[in-house]
Amino acid sequence: YNLPSKFDPKFKNPCWEGEARLQCLPYYYVTGCEALVVNSVLAKHHDVDVVSAQTARFWEEAHPWQWFLNSLDQATYHIRYNPARGVIGGASDSMFAYAS
Repeated sequence: YNLPSKFDPKFKNPCWEGEARLQCLPYYYVTGCEALVVNSVLAKHHDVDVVSAQTARFWEEAHPWQWFLNSLDQATYHIRYNPARGVIGGASDSMFAYAS
């Protein structure tokens, strides 16, 4: 999957129009053993739309990029209508297990 060379500047997240719909990557992604705890604190901010734990499985299992982007669809839908404030965030407490 090829990401675009430029993202839409009206969104805080890296977003672009692709495959007949808006697609976005997380604005932030917390990793490490306490990532889910940190992410739950960040999620209390009114601008943050935290994606489901399903996206963490992208790093734990072999999935294509489109699977990851599709898992962000609901959050992307929300920030489409609040581009100046809405951000998508995510977390994985097991991602570092695969970095070595």
